[in-house]
Amino acid sequence: MDKSSGAFDTKRQKNMRILSFMTIAKKLTGMGVKTLSGNDIWYSSTVKSIFMNEKYKGDARLQKCYTADFLSKKRKANEGEVPQYYVEGSHDAIIEPAEWKLVQMEIQRRKNLGRSHNCCSPFSAKLKCSDCGEYFGSKVWHFNSKYKRTVWQCNAKFKGKANAPCPICTSSGLRSCSWRRLAS
Repeated sequence: MDKSSGAFDTKRQKNMRILSFMTIAKKLTGMGVKTLSGNDIWYSSTVKSIFMNEKYKGDARLQKCYTADFLSKKRKANEGEVPQYYVEGSHDAIIEPAEWKLVQMEIQRRKNLGRSHNCCSPFSAKLKCSDCGEYFGSKVWHFNSKYKRTVWQCNAKFKGKANAPCPICTSSGLRSCSWRRLAS
């Protein structure tokens, strides 16, 4: 976001396209960009709400919620009780509509994968267990000691699905194996 106006810079958008909401939030916080409410710290939920809300691309969905009881002023989310209206180009866009659509496609692509996406490692959500088919995830062993190391284990073990001992891969082993594979 532009530090003065709060509008997204197209160059930054293109650089952030492949990042997670958390990574974008950390980058915006690190750059000193203030949130729309003037806070210094960005949260992944704030970034996600921006990319999920059509108002940031200049459109408006009217009657997302409605007043169910006028006497008590109780509002209710509209689940088809009253008609909704979608207005395109109702106001100036903060995010270009084409960019917003790309983000929606990426969100849907990641959702269809059926696994979480983590931009912290090139191995995230790519390694599958040969025994059960579940994805491997990184785990830190001996976090508070001099023996600290990162290993990759089948996530089924942590979901209570694995009955047999799970194989592990060390991060250094994965990297060296990957480099050998790329070199051949």
